[in-house]
Amino acid sequence: MMSFPRSRFLVVLALVIVTIATLTTPVITSATASERDGVFNVGIAKQDVTGPVAGQTMMGYADMLQRAKGLLNRLFVRAYVIEDANGSLVALIHCDIHSIPLALHEAVVTKLVELFPDGEFTADNIVIHAQHTHSGPGGLHSFYLYYLTVLGFSPVHFDMVTARIVKAVQDAYTLRAPRRLEVTWTEIRNCSAQRSIGAYMANPAEERARYDDVKNNKMTVVRVIDEADGEPKVAALWTFFAVHTTSLVGANNMVSSDNKGYAEWLLESKYPDTSVAFFQIDAGDVSPNTVDRGDGTFTGVHDTDFVRSAEVIGRCQANAAEAVLFDRGPHPWSLLKSSLWSRKVAFDFPSHATREGLGLCPAVSGLQMLAGTEDGRGVPLVYEGRLRAPGASFVRYLTGLIIGRTDIPDDVQACHAPKDCALATGLTDPPATPRVLPVQVVSIGGLALAVLPFEVTTMSGRRIRDTVRSALTKASRDVEHVEVLACSNAYAGYLATAEEYDVQHYEGASTHFGRNQLRAIQDMLTRIIEDGPEAQALAAPVFVAEGRTAPLDVATKMLDDNARFPPGVKLGDTLTDVPLGQEFARGDLVEATFWCARPLNSQFLIKSFCDVQTKAADSSTWTTIANDHDWNLRFFWRSRWAIFSTCTCQWIVPEDQGSGTYRIVHRGVVSRNDLPQKYKSVSRQFQTLATDSAVLANTSLGYHYGVPEEIATALLLIAVLAIVVSRSCKAFGRAATKRDTLSEKTKRT
Repeated sequence: MMSFPRSRFLVVLALVIVTIATLTTPVITSATASERDGVFNVGIAKQDVTGPVAGQTMMGYADMLQRAKGLLNRLFVRAYVIEDANGSLVALIHCDIHSIPLALHEAVVTKLVELFPDGEFTADNIVIHAQHTHSGPGGLHSFYLYYLTVLGFSPVHFDMVTARIVKAVQDAYTLRAPRRLEVTWTEIRNCSAQRSIGAYMANPAEERARYDDVKNNKMTVVRVIDEADGEPKVAALWTFFAVHTTSLVGANNMVSSDNKGYAEWLLESKYPDTSVAFFQIDAGDVSPNTVDRGDGTFTGVHDTDFVRSAEVIGRCQANAAEAVLFDRGPHPWSLLKSSLWSRKVAFDFPSHATREGLGLCPAVSGLQMLAGTEDGRGVPLVYEGRLRAPGASFVRYLTGLIIGRTDIPDDVQACHAPKDCALATGLTDPPATPRVLPVQVVSIGGLALAVLPFEVTTMSGRRIRDTVRSALTKASRDVEHVEVLACSNAYAGYLATAEEYDVQHYEGASTHFGRNQLRAIQDMLTRIIEDGPEAQALAAPVFVAEGRTAPLDVATKMLDDNARFPPGVKLGDTLTDVPLGQEFARGDLVEATFWCARPLNSQFLIKSFCDVQTKAADSSTWTTIANDHDWNLRFFWRSRWAIFSTCTCQWIVPEDQGSGTYRIVHRGVVSRNDLPQKYKSVSRQFQTLATDSAVLANTSLGYHYGVPEEIATALLLIAVLAIVVSRSCKAFGRAATKRDTLSEKTKRT
């Protein structure tokens, strides 16, 4: 046997330790003395905002039958409180949810102002951003159009998200420490597709010629550098890249943050001391589904296995960010100077006019919005870009009944021309969508953020960047990079260019305030940056949510207080165990099913519904190696025979998993005598092999809700019909009152 000197062994051991440390914590080149002038105080914090994972209708695809039946990965809020050399603050809040309800924005701002009475936080310096996942639980919105398809408002979910955002900001404020901010950019060309090419091509040819692609391929990357121990390390990483979070299609029933959430999970798992946030920008017409089916729809690279498709697009973004993180990008890092400026104005959109005299309209969505997008088609008889299609009049009338307004005045239709007006959400009483909306500009050194409550198309984003850059330059403010933060502070549909609006694809039909909406946004941003008396006079005194009008509160119970089981079965018993003696290769699917309580809102108390644990070879100790935030471990709930509940934990053995002994653990909580009682279920032990599976498992298996789909559909239609009848009766009553009043006036005359 060859001997190995002790000294050489120690040297090798030291090198191994250094290598492991380097691989788990991003370490970068130390800053030069001149660069140390750009130091901010930055605090970083994170909170779980997952919400109900079973039974709640999901938000994004407007599909009443898309109800959450499990959990693919957890949803988080990441808060970054930034303080410059002058003591100015900005709270940059990233949320793994579909959109920011205006009422949520108001609640968070109000609470933070109350908690910080010395004025540390105001409406001006708080940014609440949603990365726009379409696979989160609904129930957060209070405006009719956005709670209609999720069948109501969930006060428990809303209060939880509000409290967790506030807590994250509080923690981040407390954890502020000296840190540098640096910015760079790279390009990614294979992560997305222009899904609305017909509308994009309607933009002027000379404008399109300025750009080398029909979508925005630029990824802006910011790293937050901590030098507390003398060695620079990355405390946080932000990316700004345009791609819709719709890899998980409408058939998905697992709560998830989609491709951007997968990218965050990849990097945070690899670098556990680094907070990672992938922000959403001008992705209004940009799809992650890059395969054209040839029938007007797109699909992901793995077709029906949409989870793998989400992983491909997420990995694409993560790899690009990781490459520039370690100075392997095409452009050098630039230091962001320690200066902050922020301004937010609430505009009453229908009454706004630009300096050129261009006006906006009351909010109305076009009929072509109902056609859906290339990522998922909508109702029949309606098609993108086809105005006055046969059969559309029936759909138009039906949607008018649903929204509560079938008569749209001629002047409103003329204002929206050429839109085929259908959903008059701004004409109902109260409005079915917001009319007063916040528009914000934030400057962090040389990085400017135009913060908007819309989904912004590619060309709209390009025009906004030009406008903001020009206005900041005229105002003598530093500007190196300009980004458009979409779906932030509120939500009110899309923002298309006037030319895209004219062809009335989904994006133009979903632009609420008319053909001039983009031009108005450019005008608003310019006035905000000028920050003169004119801009301040335009600001509404308060943000107006105009009252919660949801007819139904949903998901109101915290815990299951009525858990029942078949004779001879008790809570936590195993229904279907891991097969005895079976060995699993990497890529195989392992699952166990248990009799359980309904999850309801128990995610507040259960940090993980499913764990995978490994047994040490030389002891009986079990160590958790994966929880329900891990993308390889899923949790499902289903009802059985309408009164019983079962929970399934499903693990896809990772491609880098070694051989060993494992087990699956399910945890839950039930209410007994009004007190929470936690329980735990454990599968039998099983073995894994350090070999790859011969069969690629489908990672997108569907689980039925438990009630036959026909019955569920009937119940949903009855609920919708009840809402429609209620609103129609109210509308009829108002019309009758107006007629009576007019008749009385006529008689008097």
